[in-house]
Amino acid sequence: MNIIRTTHPEFPWRYERDTVHLVRGLPHEVTAEIRDKDGTLYSRIHWGHLFIYAGYQFDGCTCAVDFTRALPGCGAHDALLQMLAVYPGLFDEQIAHDALRDIHTTSSFSLAWLYHFAVSGWPRKLYKRYSK
Repeated sequence: MNIIRTTHPEFPWRYERDTVHLVRGLPHEVTAEIRDKDGTLYSRIHWGHLFIYAGYQFDGCTCAVDFTRALPGCGAHDALLQMLAVYPGLFDEQIAHDALRDIHTTSSFSLAWLYHFAVSGWPRKLYKRYSK
């Protein structure tokens, strides 16, 4: 698997290899990147694709079980939401939620519909309201 468990207390999952996802609905003119304080490139959006680079760490599937088959979609979702946190209004948040569903569906993750509901329905609204 491309994603491995780490010992980091906040971000227990890390990408071991570079990964690319086509993000449906993401305008081709949208370009952005996330770097750490040392300048290491962790993720980038370019031409409707999300590039996640080796070393990118994330916290797993927020409010859901970190099943192995769910991690690629959850990692991409986290990277897209991180882009929105750094660049507010860059694209609609629903695009990130739909990307999670698309990646889960493509990988035949049988709970894709449930995870999509968790990130785009009322569970997400409750999480955002009470996690501040």
